[in-house]
Amino acid sequence: SLIDGKDRFVPLLKEFEYHAPADLTQVLSLLDRPQALLLAGGTIVLNTLKKTSRYPTDVVSLRRIEGLHGIREEKERVRIGAMATLAQVAVSPVIRDSYPALSRACAQAGTTPLRNRATVGGNIASRFFWVDLPAVLMALEAVLELETASGPQKVSVEQFYQRDPAAKSILAGIELPKPAPQSFYHRHTRSMPVDVPSAALAFAAFSAKGAVKGARCVVNTAVSRPHACLKAQAYFEDRKIPALDPAQARAALDEDLKATKLDAYRAHLLGLDIEEICARLKRP
Repeated sequence: SLIDGKDRFVPLLKEFEYHAPADLTQVLSLLDRPQALLLAGGTIVLNTLKKTSRYPTDVVSLRRIEGLHGIREEKERVRIGAMATLAQVAVSPVIRDSYPALSRACAQAGTTPLRNRATVGGNIASRFFWVDLPAVLMALEAVLELETASGPQKVSVEQFYQRDPAAKSILAGIELPKPAPQSFYHRHTRSMPVDVPSAALAFAAFSAKGAVKGARCVVNTAVSRPHACLKAQAYFEDRKIPALDPAQARAALDEDLKATKLDAYRAHLLGLDIEEICARLKRP
């Protein structure tokens, strides 16, 4: 609440009905109500509630749905429940050891209190340009699990951002394919480490017979959707690791960045990142 000029408390939030159902069927049913709003960790939604002109009639929490929690390693994938917090993902042994770019992205996002509240599902489903995870998940070729009124769906991160979300859909989980590639995440902010990224680069690739395979390079510009750097990927693909040339990799990335809204300084920082990635790929 705020105190007005007459020393009266004025509520910041308007009235709404709060729900905490125990299964996804109930959640989908509640989404039929006019202006229903899903609540995960709350770090984005609570700020939205203070500012929106289209105020929700119902707020539907996902916290009680067991299937949306946890990180589970399986034979052909690692599954992250959408309600797993950024802090949980950052310290998970399987994520830290096999998908270090994702662990790093989660560990660098926001402050410690925020990471212990914010969920991976909320980070993705917000569709904000400046969030960290989408670019990393694109590089890792992650698959998103959606629950909809017509049944479960699986889509790539690219597909999720290219189309409007279904009116009744819930991001239930994220699948990371196995085996895991080598992965890197470089993040730049304007002022302090807890700031949102002004530019970031996610990179993933395998090595086979001394050559780079399946290279994926994705840039987060903070002003547009994650951008797959096709020329940089083409430069790395099938190239012998000892022959990687940082200058040539940087030139390929520079060509990709011409299609983004990045200024010269941020493009320069990402160029340094791709040079560092070349050096790290060469290390035994």
